[in-house]
Amino acid sequence: SPQFLFITPAKEFAADQKIVPLDDYQLASRLSYLLWATMPDAELSKLADAGKLHEPTILRAQVKRLLASPRSRALFDGFGAQWLGFGDLKSHTFDMAKFPQMTPAMRTAMYDEARLFFDSIVREDRSVVSFVDSDYTFLNGTLAMLYGMEKTVVGPDMRKVKLTYKNR
Repeated sequence: SPQFLFITPAKEFAADQKIVPLDDYQLASRLSYLLWATMPDAELSKLADAGKLHEPTILRAQVKRLLASPRSRALFDGFGAQWLGFGDLKSHTFDMAKFPQMTPAMRTAMYDEARLFFDSIVREDRSVVSFVDSDYTFLNGTLAMLYGMEKTVVGPDMRKVKLTYKNR
């Protein structure tokens, strides 16, 4: 059944209707699966039961709550990594003669940089333009070598770093 495999409209609608409104349960499911990659939690379910999830202030508060959770990493892993082309970074083959720095630690740091950067743009509600014109990134000692910042960024922990070179 398509209703088992997909989140489908609960009510009948006209075949020529281009936009089909979601009910509160569908909205809860779509939010939860997009931001957490799992089913709605008790709070979202309770709001859907009460028919309150469509209220703009409640919906906005729930989106903020879901994004504030560590489970929102699923947004990057499920969407952001694909969108930015990082999905196969860990398994991609590099010519080690040309790219000797592509160690497992470097691959992990590169993925984490993209994830943390994406996460900061989403959480801080920044413009999508920030992906190309921001003045910061997230680095650790391994990744700092690629940026020429190995003297100022040391250690294994990722941290937010201000960039001063405009043509990065």
